Amino acid sequence: MEYKVTFLNGSEKLKEEGIKTLESVRDDLDFLLFYHKKPLKEILQRLKNRFGVEIDPSQYQWYELDVLKDDIEEEIERILNEYPLCFDYVPDWGFFRYQIAWGGPQYEIRFYNNGLIEFAYLDWFTGVGFDVTDDKIFNRLKEVLEGSGFFDRAYKEAVDTVD
Repeated sequence: MEYKVTFLNGSEKLKEEGIKTLESVRDDLDFLLFYHKKPLKEILQRLKNRFGVEIDPSQYQWYELDVLKDDIEEEIERILNEYPLCFDYVPDWGFFRYQIAWGGPQYEIRFYNNGLIEFAYLDWFTGVGFDVTDDKIFNRLKEVLEGSGFFDRAYKEAVDTVD
C-alpha cells in the first residue's frame, strides 16, 4: 500500500526506515486485530515467533477446542493491551497518541480530530509522517480504541492535568 508523506524532516534514508517500521507495525496490528480470520497453525506460529507465546495444541483434546480458542483470545488481548507504551492526548498538538516506542527512534500512531490517522517515525530531531487514514488496519485500531473508551479517558486525563 502506498502512503502519502505528511511531513519529512530528515533524509530519504529516514523515510525508508519509517516506512519499514510502519509496515512492521501494520503487520503486527493486522495479526492482533484480525487473528480470527487466520488459520490456527498461522496463529500459533505467529504467537510463538513474534510474541514469544507458546500454546501447544496437542495439550488439548478434541472436546477442548473452545478452551484452546479462549486461551488464544486471552493471549491476543493481553498482547494488544501491552503493545503500546501509552495512549494519551497531546493537547498542544491536538491529537491522540498510540505510542509504540520512544527514544531513538520513536514511533506512534496519531489520531486527529479531523479524521486524519498518521503514523509518525521520529528520531532525534528528525522525523517522517505517513497518512494511514485509508488503511483498514489503522481504522480497525481506532474502532477498538473508541469502543474501549480510550479516547474519552485520555482526553479527560489530559484536561484534568491542565486544570
